[in-house]
Amino acid sequence: MTVFWSIVGGMTLVTIGLLVRPLLWPRALREGGPVDSTRLNVAVYQDQLAELERDLESGVIDADQFTGAREDLQRSLVESNPAATPAPQAVRKASAPAAALAIAIIVPVLALPIYLWLGAGEAGITGRAPPAQALPHGAEGDMPA
Repeated sequence: MTVFWSIVGGMTLVTIGLLVRPLLWPRALREGGPVDSTRLNVAVYQDQLAELERDLESGVIDADQFTGAREDLQRSLVESNPAATPAPQAVRKASAPAAALAIAIIVPVLALPIYLWLGAGEAGITGRAPPAQALPHGAEGDMPA
């Protein structure tokens, strides 16, 4: 029975670790910081402009279409400028460690009562199965033919 409870304890620790990790170390911190949206937008703009220039050279679009598409790209680049939008909140919020602590406490505290309610019950704690109930008289070998 000790092996069973050791396995249950290990699985509980792994579960807590998986639930708490994103709260304590957000993705932006794990991957080297938040993505610079300005640099990303400029890179996308340069790729799209290069594609437009290839289309112009290959004759897929004419000079008027190229000029219109380039102006649209420039307009979309200006509109996507993050300087015009408010700065995002800090990546790491102060409530994340509190939520991690709450999860680390609540998961094991709720796991045992749920196991006792839905799981093996008394047999899971004491290691003994409940006593077998006696079958009604004549029920042990009677099978319909």
